Amino acid sequence: MCRGFARDRLTWIGIEGDGKAVSQSSRLGGALAAFISLRGLGWSTGCRPHHLPDPLPRDYGPFLSALVGRIVWFQAICVANMWLVATSERSRDGTLRPLLAQLGYPDAPMWLCHLLIGLGIGQAAWSGLELGNACVTLIAFVGTVVLRTLLPASLAPAPFVTRMWPPLMRPPHLATSVGRFWTKCWHALFATPFRFIAYDSSLRVVERLSPGNRALGQLVGTLAVFTLSGLMHDYGIGAGVGPPTGGKLPPRPWRTFESTAWFLAQGVVIILERAFTRITGRRIDGPIGRIWTIGWMIGSGSILARFWLDHRLADGIADPSSWQAWRFVVPFAGLFPG
Repeated sequence: MCRGFARDRLTWIGIEGDGKAVSQSSRLGGALAAFISLRGLGWSTGCRPHHLPDPLPRDYGPFLSALVGRIVWFQAICVANMWLVATSERSRDGTLRPLLAQLGYPDAPMWLCHLLIGLGIGQAAWSGLELGNACVTLIAFVGTVVLRTLLPASLAPAPFVTRMWPPLMRPPHLATSVGRFWTKCWHALFATPFRFIAYDSSLRVVERLSPGNRALGQLVGTLAVFTLSGLMHDYGIGAGVGPPTGGKLPPRPWRTFESTAWFLAQGVVIILERAFTRITGRRIDGPIGRIWTIGWMIGSGSILARFWLDHRLADGIADPSSWQAWRFVVPFAGLFPG
């Protein structure tokens, strides 16, 4: 009755081991289940289980224990990296050098400071996304249990199915190529709309212009996906944060395209990896592939981090020198004003 990014009607197709999680006779229950399913897992227009990380335990007790453990772990990573980035930006020279000097490294090179800040922002983004997903999962779990306890069976939501709430992404540091970093490890929340809007559309356009040239269509589709992702980031930063430090123009969402250029570079690197495999017959994999991927993501990520910090992205983090204990405990409290 409603349609998503795909051309199929939104229907419940289920996942392995879900039982009858969504009753087709309960429109209210089905609508609620579709609304709180962030990635549409189990629905015809959503992600498929094989695209996502392994789910948490099925039984409620172990599931809740693992979920709370993930919240604690990602909260610690998120807080540490937000503190690092904000401390750097508020230092006397706007870098990590004063902090590194206190740790006994007064002559740390600037390139090392940039790499550490790039790593910090990347870790903050990863842990923040996972922390948000885990918190939403916990709210959905507790809310479902409470409503099923208080409401009569005819009005109660469907049972909470743990397999519908897997982690957001596989650990990024385990990727053995840049291609697998983006397709297997980073979050799949936008996988379906990106494929439908950018990749599949590009394939069809190229097929009409150059019939039978699927390789060209895949190349154009890959670049289109990353261009779309970059434009989304540039628009969000331009609209929500504003121009670079010292800029005289008022905030304009499309004034700069640093993020678009960076994401487009990711697509180019993936194409080069495919070309390497096709020419040599060898996949980029194993320890060497992991070293290459980590090096590329941290190195190129430090450039993107500098772009974002020039847009005053760290201004949204409260001054670490005034943090009280509750900011270290409450999820995302470092972003609260005051």
